[in-house]
Parts: sequence; structure tokens; C-alpha cells
Amino acid sequence: MLSDELKKDVKNEKSSHDFGKDIIPQMVSQGKVFVYSLSDNKISGEEHSAYWRDVGSIDAYWNAHMDLLADDPEFSLFNLKWPLHTFYPPLPPASFNETKNNHSLVSKSMISAGCYLKGANIYQSVLGFRCFADDGTEISQSVLIGDVTIGKNCKIHRAIIDRDVEIADGFTLGINKEEDKKLINPKDNTGPTLSPEGIIVIPKGMRLGF
Repeated sequence: MLSDELKKDVKNEKSSHDFGKDIIPQMVSQGKVFVYSLSDNKISGEEHSAYWRDVGSIDAYWNAHMDLLADDPEFSLFNLKWPLHTFYPPLPPASFNETKNNHSLVSKSMISAGCYLKGANIYQSVLGFRCFADDGTEISQSVLIGDVTIGKNCKIHRAIIDRDVEIADGFTLGINKEEDKKLINPKDNTGPTLSPEGIIVIPKGMRLGF
């Protein structure tokens, strides 16, 4: 049934092709939809009811990650009674080292396996697998998907950085919106994306500052 509705929606030129805005309402009008209330779902070991966010926008996606880092998060990744499973590659534990000038400092953050911080300061951020941040770099309120390499003395704020991104020494993101806009190619609007709330998204494989 869902496959048939998707095929119909593709042919509808008036549709925005959004699941929540177009496809489900169309199915509701045909009486083909049932509703499950997540707010009534009580999970063992959780203080709150089931957590749900529509991450159909950049800002919603970023906010969902920040929800994880709250002092009293609405859901926990550490509840053994309700385990959340994902892919776990065979990587060493995250490592935090110091340099001659800086200690690695981490606060209100989640750091995945294989990450290596070398005198970097991480605040209220989520770092995926195999991220590297070098001496003097500051990362705040950001999401690094994984396999991200950041050089020395960089400042990254309110950013979402996709895989295989490399950032050169001394580069800044999310500090000056006008400077961030200069990274977008004016000819075809390729490169980074800026959300309505000012989150900057760096696409996969981009190299900045080289």
C-alpha cells in the first residue's frame, strides 16, 4: 500500500513530496491510516515517555543531538533495559591527550570510539567515529558525523560536519555568518548549507582552508 502511495505522489506535481505533509494526509482521507501514540509508551528505566522528534530539517536534526546532551535528557543511551543498537566498528577507545600548550577538555559531550583529541576543547558536542581535533582547537554545540580531521587552533560552533571532511589550521566555522556564506559557491549554491537558525552544514568530503 505504501509503495502505491509513493508512486502516486511522484506523479503529483502539486505535491512537495513530503511524507508528513503530503503522503500521510492523502492516506488519511482514504481511511488507510492508524495512529500509535508514543506519548503513552512507558519505557522501563526511563523517567519520561517515549522520545520522538521529526528530524525533517537541519535545525531539528541538530536539536535532536543537543537533546542527548541535556542535564536531564528525555531519553538515555545508557538505559540497559532499553538498549539502542548501531554499528560498532573495531576501534580503540577515544583518547584525550595534552600538548605543551593545552590540555584536552571535554564537557557535556559524547565522544565515539576511535576519536583522538590532542589538546582540543570540546563542549556540548557529539563526535562520531574516528574524529581528530588538534592542538588549541575549540568545538562547541556541534555534530561531527565521523572521520573528520580538524587542524590546530580552529573554532567550530553550531556546525554539522559530514564524513571525510578535512579542516586546515586556524579555520573558523559558525562564528561569523557572513564569512560562512562566502564558502557557498554562488554559481550553483554548492558547498555548505546554512539553516534558518544559523547551523552550518559541511558536506561529505569537503576540504576547508587548504
